[in-house]
Amino acid sequence: FSLLFTSRMDNLIKGAMVVLLTCRWLVEHQQSFQDLCSSLHHLQVSNCVAFVAPHLQSSLSSSFLQALLCKTFIKGATLPSSMPFALENSFHIDQHSDVLLFSLTEASSDSPHGKVVCDKFFWWNKQTRPYGTCLPLCCPVCGALRCWD
Repeated sequence: FSLLFTSRMDNLIKGAMVVLLTCRWLVEHQQSFQDLCSSLHHLQVSNCVAFVAPHLQSSLSSSFLQALLCKTFIKGATLPSSMPFALENSFHIDQHSDVLLFSLTEASSDSPHGKVVCDKFFWWNKQTRPYGTCLPLCCPVCGALRCWD
């Protein structure tokens, strides 16, 4: 992030919402995840949306982002409360990618600049992706297709 945002841009980004249209490599590895959280905290970004798909197709996120921005900026809801609405009303992102929402908490006595918390929103299906975990298409023992029904 220090390469993307120079020190002169700190004041422009403070309190902003950032959407990262990148694949999961930015948030999958522990060190890059920590660096992202540290950068978001340093820049005082209020909210950041990131995707967890291994090969994110950003065009699939357009209906999700449209619903999210409509609910947040036009209807005046907070970004965290808008996430379920946006996920329910997006046509493509749900099965394509999990979504991470980074939020900067309010300042307190133990954290004078707030802290960054991360919520993960994931798609699940009783037969194919229980609790957000993908099941194989066939049984690993007998090779039967759709053995999970």
